[in-house]
Amino acid sequence: PLAQFWAERLRAHGYPTLIVFDPSGKELLRLPPSGLPVHRYTELLTTAFRSQRPLSELTSVASAWRLDLNADDVRRLAFHSWGQELVLGAGPQRVGLMRRLRAAIPVEYADESVRLDFWYVLSCARSGENSEQAFALRQFAQSLESEHASFANQYECLVDCRAVLDYLAREDCDLHVQLARRWRGNVERLLVAERLGTTERLIALFAAVQLASVSGTERDALHESARAAALAADRELTDPSDRQSALNMAGYLLWEIGTYSEADALFRSAIERSAAPAYFMQPYARFLRERGDLEGALTWLARATHESAGPATRLTVFSKYLSALIELRGRRASVIEQETTIQLEALRETEGMFCGRCHDALKHMVAILGAWGVQHDQHATVRRIAALLKSVSLSDPIAVSREAGVAAAARLLDSIH
Repeated sequence: PLAQFWAERLRAHGYPTLIVFDPSGKELLRLPPSGLPVHRYTELLTTAFRSQRPLSELTSVASAWRLDLNADDVRRLAFHSWGQELVLGAGPQRVGLMRRLRAAIPVEYADESVRLDFWYVLSCARSGENSEQAFALRQFAQSLESEHASFANQYECLVDCRAVLDYLAREDCDLHVQLARRWRGNVERLLVAERLGTTERLIALFAAVQLASVSGTERDALHESARAAALAADRELTDPSDRQSALNMAGYLLWEIGTYSEADALFRSAIERSAAPAYFMQPYARFLRERGDLEGALTWLARATHESAGPATRLTVFSKYLSALIELRGRRASVIEQETTIQLEALRETEGMFCGRCHDALKHMVAILGAWGVQHDQHATVRRIAALLKSVSLSDPIAVSREAGVAAAARLLDSIH
């Protein structure tokens, strides 16, 4: 559970995130889980140790109109985990920073330039900066043609490829198709040219399949390659960590290409062979829900809740289970109260349970319970749950010391009723 506390304190999300601190505790480097090659990690660690200039100072200087940065500083910023950056959140400030950094990079740092181009485009797409669209489109097109458009450098864009396309093409259907076609070609070259790990290959194939669905080009061969890679991952991977990393993506890939029976079988195989089967039960429940099997989805979410090994994971899963339970069993107040009570009581005396994603899960619970109480006239039931939530939160010393807000959330839930 303390992992949640430290993740929130360090503003880390996504595993693994590598953070390097100096002896005084100031952050020198933060690298995302994005498939960087080993030699890149070595170079960046060396750069951070050589510079000893904290990241907070770099982002502060870079966000000002003066750019007092040397080449090592720019390299660290280029490979910074921008998806976890909260000081310079998504929006005009970050978009402007990306443009200034890109202009400041020395010519010989071509890899960093292309990486920043992809981050710039993604930042524009996520913030919806209309004034940047033409320039973003030009930079994206140039970067796709670069030899430095590696999997690692465009990883974040690949994961969110549909949003990037929608931003760059807007309402221009022809441009939408042209960009998707060019990007698909780039990804398929990556699949041949780079030595990708199993999970990375599945991510690249998933992006290629999504891009092919937009471009309307020939898809049979691509779908067969995707199918073969997904089935091979289930068949050939034996290491538990490798399977944990790859098989959710393999299931999603089979789902995306429409081979639903094989996706179903793969998710079940992952569950049966996993040391932590609850990890695969959530995506399987989502798959069943999308296929219209709401009862099946509810059953698997219940299992995922009760079989999750750690309390933090169990709470996060439970918020999804509770949502499905209310949807299908909304009139059975006793069932909803009983399940909620069991989960909240299990948190008592569990230190650090009200940080990070656990806090987010509890806020989600408050929202859905509040709406349920109003819709089904269950005011008394919700008040009892709110009282329990307050008492449980007060047993968490970390939550009390920081006034974490779970008790406040409970008071909010109570006030609704």
